[in-house]
Amino acid sequence: MSSKKNYGTILATAAACMAIACHAARGTAAPQPPQAPELPRVFLDTRLATTPVTGKSIQVDSGGDLQAVLNGAEPGDEIVLPAGTTFTGNFILPAKSGSGKWITIRTSDLSGLPDEGLRVGPQHAKAMPKIVDPSGSGAVSTALGASHWRLIGLEIIASPDVKNTWALVNLGSGQPDQKTLDDVAHDLILDRVIIRGDPQQNCFRCVALNSARTAIIDSYLAEGHAQGFDAQAIGGCRGPGPFKIVNCYLEGSGENVMFGGADPYIPDMVPADIEFRYNHCFKPLRWKIGDPSFAGIPWAVKNLFELKNARRVLIEGNVFENNWVHAQAGTAILFTVRNQENRAPWSVVEDVTMIRNVVRNSPTGFVVMGEDHPNPSQPSRRFLIRNNLFERIERMAFYITSGADDVEIDHNTFVPASYMAFVMTGLKGHDAAGKVMGKPCHRFKLTNNILGFGLYGAGVDGGQNSLAEAFPELTWDKNLFVGYGEGRAQTAMDRQSFPAGSLFEPKRTADGGSGDADWPAVGFADYAGGNYRLRETSKYRGFGTDGKDLGADQDSLQSALNKACAE
Repeated sequence: MSSKKNYGTILATAAACMAIACHAARGTAAPQPPQAPELPRVFLDTRLATTPVTGKSIQVDSGGDLQAVLNGAEPGDEIVLPAGTTFTGNFILPAKSGSGKWITIRTSDLSGLPDEGLRVGPQHAKAMPKIVDPSGSGAVSTALGASHWRLIGLEIIASPDVKNTWALVNLGSGQPDQKTLDDVAHDLILDRVIIRGDPQQNCFRCVALNSARTAIIDSYLAEGHAQGFDAQAIGGCRGPGPFKIVNCYLEGSGENVMFGGADPYIPDMVPADIEFRYNHCFKPLRWKIGDPSFAGIPWAVKNLFELKNARRVLIEGNVFENNWVHAQAGTAILFTVRNQENRAPWSVVEDVTMIRNVVRNSPTGFVVMGEDHPNPSQPSRRFLIRNNLFERIERMAFYITSGADDVEIDHNTFVPASYMAFVMTGLKGHDAAGKVMGKPCHRFKLTNNILGFGLYGAGVDGGQNSLAEAFPELTWDKNLFVGYGEGRAQTAMDRQSFPAGSLFEPKRTADGGSGDADWPAVGFADYAGGNYRLRETSKYRGFGTDGKDLGADQDSLQSALNKACAE
């Protein structure tokens, strides 16, 4: 499931992409605004009240035959496992005939868990039974067509002698046997569970998400990692959704969370209606070569969140933290359409809303790629990226590539760690015969952002195409560039190369990096302390095109982050 692009080449050429080639067209009609992305059509209701126990309560003693109990349970029943006991096996949740009633599998010690709506952590493991995978094929899996199972307060792990775990939990099937929608497992909830790989062994996925109407809530998924291969806390590629991933802690080396990356066996299937809110995506620094805490195993690190085949995705109120150059060049958030195995030309990334998130400690903030190459795919389109804080970004704020339409980047704050660029390619230059290569990006909008500018600047296709060619119907206004200057590595950068509506706070010294940017002139409440709210005296208060402060709305952002609830 590795990505086919080498983002090292993108970063390596950033310095060459240093001049926006021309002014936006002046004196013409106002450009059309981007088409707004569609939000998820379905938001799953996972309250306990919606999955009541109406049948028997079945107690399973230590050493009991758990699979026999799963096979015999009826819709409406609950299966109670004693806290502190261990059940070893590859357990299958079977399909049941019934009227849509749920079967619950839970710990006997509900009082040892956080209340409904609060996130569990390792400290709650003592209140849980353990389910141990002895073979690497999954501690818990679903049969074809299985439905209406809710798991509460379980710890799911692999036996430490298993070298390679494909997925600790398999929801739906990622194999060719899942070839119609009737085959897809659905109505599944993981509620306040701990799922973690062994710290010393490969665990390619904590959860393989190939199902429908599935939720993972208030849970802790950790140690999803592998050497030489992608690994995720949650990886979903062959299930239609809708999906709800809310208030979870998620560790994954390749990508903490990824949708797509392997072609579905169901024709025209795209994972859709994805709610991803109030989660913490985190890569421990003990995975980072050269960090003082490095634990000695070089897990393959790539991204924090990636979409390769998905539509109608809401990404809100999350913290994405720690990413670095290793198996790729270190993009935190990657929207990159992929017909991965050239069997799914319908693959698409579209209708993505990313609002009120924090992205912290990464070489690059995000990338939007417009089209796959060389395999045919559908064009990427309709992205809203608003009110996000990108903090300690080392090299590049964002990168927009050929063919990405209707991308709006509005009211974000980008704070670099050292230097930072942003690169917009739109087209791919000209071939030897002078023919324009690639596709333009229609209706691109960049407004009301604060961007630390650093040593390198902005580029459009290395200057081979004009801004008007690469980005027809461009909207660009009230973007503040902090650290602008004419010094070292700023060749050909001048204010006239930017569209109208660009604002500048210069470097304090001609050859300084972003550390010499005049951040005090912006008027942050406490730049050094990480408080990027504008003071009452800031000249950029109320300066946006909509009358709001430039940059991310810090009150709205904090309100969203406060909805992530740990005990």
